[in-house]
Amino acid sequence: MYSPTEKRMIKWESFLLVLFVLMVYLVLGGLFYHLIEKALPETCDMNFEWRLLLDKYPLNATNDTSTETYSSSIRMEIEETWKRCNGFYVNATEPKNLPFSDAMYLAMTVLTTIGYGHFVPHTWGGKLFTIFYGFFGIPLCFFNLVVIGEKMGRAFNFVLVKCNCIRGKRLRLFQKVIILVLVGQLVFFFLPSLIIQQIEQTWSYLDAYYFIFVTIATIGFGDLVAGKNAESGGIFSHAYRVSFYLWCLFGISYITLIIHTIVESLQKKSDQWEKNISEAIARRSHRFAEEPEIVEPKLKTRGSQRFGRCWNSKDKSPVPYDHAEQSEL
Repeated sequence: MYSPTEKRMIKWESFLLVLFVLMVYLVLGGLFYHLIEKALPETCDMNFEWRLLLDKYPLNATNDTSTETYSSSIRMEIEETWKRCNGFYVNATEPKNLPFSDAMYLAMTVLTTIGYGHFVPHTWGGKLFTIFYGFFGIPLCFFNLVVIGEKMGRAFNFVLVKCNCIRGKRLRLFQKVIILVLVGQLVFFFLPSLIIQQIEQTWSYLDAYYFIFVTIATIGFGDLVAGKNAESGGIFSHAYRVSFYLWCLFGISYITLIIHTIVESLQKKSDQWEKNISEAIARRSHRFAEEPEIVEPKLKTRGSQRFGRCWNSKDKSPVPYDHAEQSEL
């Protein structure tokens, strides 16, 4: 993590330069995947088609028609789905190169470590390239994520000051995190979920929100993937994917911002506690050095109580110690 102070804060020129390098690195990775990877012969999702059939013909449904007619309808639907999904494999020709949009999607999942698994390298060259591409690209990507999180944090503090939310006082850690969570939920979760639900017509709002959380948390199960079939959707689908890339970049940076805020506040608390303890020890040591008579009688009084009454508590003068008397006792 980087300190948010002015001395160590990365300048905007350096930040934009590093962000530009990341974008170029992403495009080069997508271009390389486009040249060496082949698109798999895939036209439909059997699991998705089967879910549609179950929704259309529930197993426990009551139908006005006869059971024989109902069963024949189901049989015809299954046969048509099977032919549609497997006819491509029968008549498949030489596989083409992976589309550039899909290749960019693959490069993005490598750099952000999301790894949905719907686009993966299949050739030995693609697998070897992924190792070196991720080895250098993942640190570069996470460096940008941390810096973007810091910039977002500074903008967030600026807005709080301008809105007079602080009112001349520093917000506590709990208050600041609560505001960050509420704003982030609105900007990076609720609104994007609503937009994705409208674009991905077969998704519910829960599916969209679930996909967003899995993506921002870099879990990447891959059971739901937004913009998966962008090649057949024209310019709008490609713009949708580009917007999704930018959203991923800022969404993951939002998570790093929350972590950075908590760590920074705890570090400040730890430094303050260490400073207070050091000052207390220094004051106590300075006091003992200037007034040793305050400590010496106390030590001698404790010694007299433990080893015998050899100290006069009234005038602080020593009393002769009679060994014979003590031996008789």
